[in-house]
Amino acid sequence: MILFTIKKTFFDMWDNLFSIFFLNIGFSLVIAVGIYILQLFTNFDLAFLCLGILIVAGIFLVYIGAASMLARDIADYKAPTFKTFFQYIKEVWKASLAFTLTIVIQLFILFGVYLYARIGNILSFLAISVLFWTSVVWWLSSQYYFPVRSRLDTKIKKIFFKSFMLFFDNTPFSIV
Repeated sequence: MILFTIKKTFFDMWDNLFSIFFLNIGFSLVIAVGIYILQLFTNFDLAFLCLGILIVAGIFLVYIGAASMLARDIADYKAPTFKTFFQYIKEVWKASLAFTLTIVIQLFILFGVYLYARIGNILSFLAISVLFWTSVVWWLSSQYYFPVRSRLDTKIKKIFFKSFMLFFDNTPFSIV
């Protein structure tokens, strides 16, 4: 299954090489503009810096959502265009911002690891291990979020549920 996935991806990308090239250039531009915006926030408080990081992450994840829809079109043997890219941005922005919010919540949960580590007893070690493995499962399941959004469902709650279902059904494939 893994070799078939690699083979299909190679041939789909080869047929749409220039579209993928420009899509990757767009990723680079979003990252570069995001870093530039974050540099503007360095003279301000930590709250402004966190707000800037949140805004840049939201923009980046909206771009990823639209790119995921273009990848779906490529896999369906359709030619991607810039017009459809902007339509996909309008279509996926809510799901992308919900994903950004869940990443922020996940980072706060990981901050709990630091707090429990400072306590230093056996119950805090148990809490750290639960938070760690929950985070591992979350990060491995989150790789399915945008493919599920572009293929299976548009409701945010169902997207998360199906992402976890795919992870638990295909755990070795998810790890690879």
